[in-house]
Amino acid sequence: MKNSSHTFWHLFLIILLFSIDLETSAQPLWLSNVPPANQRKSVSFYGMHRLCTVKEKRGGGGPIQAIQWVREGASVEHARYLSFTDTAGYRTFVFSPTRKRVKSQVLSIFGKSVVEYVDNEEGYYNVYLVMRKVLGDTLHVDVAKAELLSHSCRNGHRNVRRAVRPKVYPEDIPFEIVRERRLNENFHFFIASGDRFTYKPLLYGRFVPGIPITMCTEKGWYKKGKTNKKGEVEFQFIQDYFTRWSEINGRTIYYYMVFSEFTTEKSGKLHGRVYRYVHYSTSLSDGYFPSQTMYLSLVWGLIVFVVALVVIVAGIIIYRERRKKPYKEYTFDESEN
Repeated sequence: MKNSSHTFWHLFLIILLFSIDLETSAQPLWLSNVPPANQRKSVSFYGMHRLCTVKEKRGGGGPIQAIQWVREGASVEHARYLSFTDTAGYRTFVFSPTRKRVKSQVLSIFGKSVVEYVDNEEGYYNVYLVMRKVLGDTLHVDVAKAELLSHSCRNGHRNVRRAVRPKVYPEDIPFEIVRERRLNENFHFFIASGDRFTYKPLLYGRFVPGIPITMCTEKGWYKKGKTNKKGEVEFQFIQDYFTRWSEINGRTIYYYMVFSEFTTEKSGKLHGRVYRYVHYSTSLSDGYFPSQTMYLSLVWGLIVFVVALVVIVAGIIIYRERRKKPYKEYTFDESEN
């Protein structure tokens, strides 16, 4: 009887831990540039890439207080906004385009947590939120990352190549995802639907082959893959934006999130709690434009319409002109009769 009871509770504990692990893996932690719907009038947006900033800190030539909202969930549109009450389990890291560590912190804005830092350079900022917690016999290491391209044309376009190239920080960041760069990338670059890009998860700066990685877009499209022998995976941004022509806006920014996770056997202790495994999870978020092909098609459609209209009008005018009979006047001299 005791053995049966012991077996029951042992199985119950295994199922409980397994369900916790599934719940954690299904709910990636990530950073979002989009504020909650009821707070969008309370913030501002800066630069060509519309980075979210604290409203009262903008203007006047002072520093720009950039913020990223902390969210949890695989749905880019519906992921919940988090509110931290305990600061012991996380750390923030922000690195400037020149690789300088920037002072950062977690703030609460209207009850929601954000990572805040001062933006004063041109190029990509690497923003990280690193959380560690022990559940059962597993240490969960969650890394939320955002590569934020800061640029305003009034600041010029110096050192573009150096400012846009990818950078990693394995001495501080245990697990992160890097997006490849293209040769034509500059301060005005934006991913667009239809583009293909390679992503590489790095564990302490080294690639990890054979682990799962998933892409989610704001429109609800999901794509799962696995890293190849080089630790890379390629995703194509499908055309997931369809609307009436009257509503087309080629400057609308949509957002996506890529996340990856895996578990490895590694023993240790955190805050007095012993663990036998480490579960690594990381995410990368950024924005993209709808495909420019849609707007080129619209332009060409308008051109064809205008040309066809001109041809039709010209044809009608020519036809009417050809139907006209020239005026002829006949004079009869009745005296000749």
